[in-house]
Amino acid sequence: MHKLCFLFILLILAGCSTIVTPKQGINTLKVYHQQTSFIYVDAANNEISNALIIASLKLTSSTTSEALGIMLKTSNITPAAIAGKSNAVTAQTIKRAMEDAGSNLPKNGKLIIIGNTLEDFNDTIEYAKQAGLLVDLLSPVTNTIETDTQIIIPKYTNNQTERLNQQMQQQSNQQMNQLLQGSGFKK
Repeated sequence: MHKLCFLFILLILAGCSTIVTPKQGINTLKVYHQQTSFIYVDAANNEISNALIIASLKLTSSTTSEALGIMLKTSNITPAAIAGKSNAVTAQTIKRAMEDAGSNLPKNGKLIIIGNTLEDFNDTIEYAKQAGLLVDLLSPVTNTIETDTQIIIPKYTNNQTERLNQQMQQQSNQQMNQLLQGSGFKK
């Protein structure tokens, strides 16, 4: 009964999760912090999976929390930034990474959390502050920021577009005729 109650609480916590995409995380860092190490918690996006991930994080370390732990140990040199699909899983990942790092956390290190609501990270932020880390909670940037990659769409004149449409129509008609002939249907 006790385990069932625990799982129910985890499901409620996971249900409050919100999504931050990797692109939003990177864009947020471009706006607020230029030099950071960034890790994204790519957790499943449903309540049951999130609850299971949180439960497993309490029992054993994941590769994400291990990587974050390494980043946190050098966060006095380069701030460690984290975002994820689920605030609940991200919060638990941070906590697990800090627990694993223990006394190796620098007293003047910096943790940047990219998430939507303070409530989801309140306990984690308090835990980090007690461990000696400075913490920033940033809302994800949603407006588009120019990136290095550009999508180039060829521009056709009206004549070229018309010709392409005609070619596609002819090919479609030919394919339809072949199908009809193959089925024995006569036009």
